Amino acid sequence: MKSKLFYKFLGLGYTDLKHAEYGLQSGVVSADEYTLIKNAVVELQQPLWNTPLGGAVDIHGRIPAESTADRPLAEVSWTEG
Repeated sequence: MKSKLFYKFLGLGYTDLKHAEYGLQSGVVSADEYTLIKNAVVELQQPLWNTPLGGAVDIHGRIPAESTADRPLAEVSWTEG
């Protein structure tokens, strides 16, 4: 996802096989979702981020907006979640 406010996005691979196996055993993810996560992990690809297990964990930088340039970033709520 591109944004005018954020840059240098680094997505983290959160869901690993341990989480996927737990999700499958507890009924949190379907067998199909488990298989997709497992295949992604084995192939060193990004696992699904849109399952109940969570995901979309990322680190990003921010380009200060003009309206906040005169205030320290520590005083500005800029993460949008």
